[in-house]
Parts: sequence; C-alpha cells; structure tokens
Amino acid sequence: MNNRAKTSSRYLSRILRSLPFKVSSWKLMHRGAWHDVYLLKTDNRGELLMKIPKKAFETWNKKLKVENRILKRLASQPKCFAPHTVYADFSKKTVPFSFQILEFIHGKNIKLVPADLCDLAIQMRSLHKNAFIQWGGFPPRKNRFTFDEYLVYRFSAQVNRLPKGAQKRLSPIFKHIQSVLRYYQCRQNFCITHGDVNTRNILRTKEGDLKFIDWEAADICPPPRDLVDFFVIERFSKERRISFLKIYGDSSKQMKNEIYVFEKLAIFAEFLDDLEMGKDVMSALQKKILTPLLSNQ
Repeated sequence: MNNRAKTSSRYLSRILRSLPFKVSSWKLMHRGAWHDVYLLKTDNRGELLMKIPKKAFETWNKKLKVENRILKRLASQPKCFAPHTVYADFSKKTVPFSFQILEFIHGKNIKLVPADLCDLAIQMRSLHKNAFIQWGGFPPRKNRFTFDEYLVYRFSAQVNRLPKGAQKRLSPIFKHIQSVLRYYQCRQNFCITHGDVNTRNILRTKEGDLKFIDWEAADICPPPRDLVDFFVIERFSKERRISFLKIYGDSSKQMKNEIYVFEKLAIFAEFLDDLEMGKDVMSALQKKILTPLLSNQ
C-alpha cells in the first residue's frame, strides 16, 4: 500500500468511527488525482458514497461547502435530480478537512439519443431556474471564489512557474481572457450550475428519472457554463447544439453569444488543467490557446 493509500485509509477509519450510524462494509471505488471515492454499505441507510481528499487544503473545504449548500437547495424541490446529503461534517475535528456522505445513485448512463437528450435539456432548464436571488444569502461575490475569479487565481499561481518565453507569449492571451471575463462579470442571471455535465455524470434510474451525479464542480454561474461543458465534451456539431437549445427553451442570439464567450473560458480552463498536471507547456500553449482561443476575436 503506497503512502497516499495509507493516508486515505487512516482518514477513512477515523471518519467511520465518528459517524452516527454503523457502516457494515466499505470498498474503494475510484482513486482520482485529488481524492478517493468510497462506497459505504450500511444496515439501515443503504449504500452511500463518500469522497476523501488526498490531503487537507482550504480550496477543498470551500468547494465542499458550496456543493453541500447547492445539494440541500435541490433536495427541497418536489422532484430532486441530485443525490441527497446523508451526513456532512465541516468542523474538521475528526479529520483535518470537511467531508460529506451522499446517497449512492443506482442507474445507467444516458446515451446521446433523441429521447435522452430531450429529457436532459428539460432537466438542465429546470436546474438553471434555481437563480441565486431566489434563495438569498448566497451571492456570487462574497467570501468565496466564483468561476471567473478561480480562473484568474489559478493562472496567477501557475504563470510564474513557466519559462520566460512562455510568460511573454501568454501576456496577450491573458489580456484577451480578461476582456472575456469582464463580459462574464456583467451577467446578472446567475443560477445553480453542475459544472461537469457529460453522459458519465448523468444516470437514468430504474424509475426512469434522470439524476446528476458528481457535483464537486457545482457553482453559482450563468447557465451557458453547463451548456458549453456538455457541447464541448460530447463534441456537438452546430446543428445538434441548435436542436438541443430549442428543447432547452432558449436558442436566442444572446444565448448563442454567451455560449461563445464561455467556450473561450472553457478553453482557457483546459489549458490551466494541463499546466497544473505538468504537461508540456509550449505544446499546450499552441494547441489549446494560440490556435482556438484567439480565433474569431
């Protein structure tokens, strides 16, 4: 067992001893770059899901609080399309980080077929109707990072580590991104967004309902954030995008312009992912930034 696995296992033991219910068995489902995912089996609460970070860091705690608040909001709706929170601990007394335990959703991943896409468009529209102004106390610019601020923070943290040649070439790129961000910051209709919409994160249950899973990237953003994620990840053509937006209920010129803006931000975020994962900087710069990001300015 490597050091990371030992650390995760030690934290897991502490958490299990602190829970107000008994866990009969557990197993490691997935080992990610930043956290491990465990499936917990209980006698009276069924199967549950828990994520444990590789190490304690404040960004994890902040994002988990946002996710928890969003899931609670969605759970209050008549027809919830997200997992329910079973237990959450933000005290950091048991372990040096916050954690939450969610219900485990049983289902099959949707496919890119008309019936599934129609249901998904309707569900995404329902999700995006949860505007932050409707449930007060959670404005996008108080005591937390928003999507745009987080991009700037990540860029600032990485740029000093780059070769001087790369820093010089990034200067005009970042100026362009800042102009895109200014447009973003003028947006008013912030709402709940999932942050990672793709077929792997959407399940159809045996009852026929759609459920979104993996809410760790959830945030309060304009609706195009989710739409762009989905269109880019699933490689939607222009025709399929228009068809999806019509079912979604907004295929206006304004929405198309905003999707264009968010696509620029998505490219920039992907470039930052490459930087943080230690991939070849200049290759990523040319492939992910110089060619697509500055096209059609």
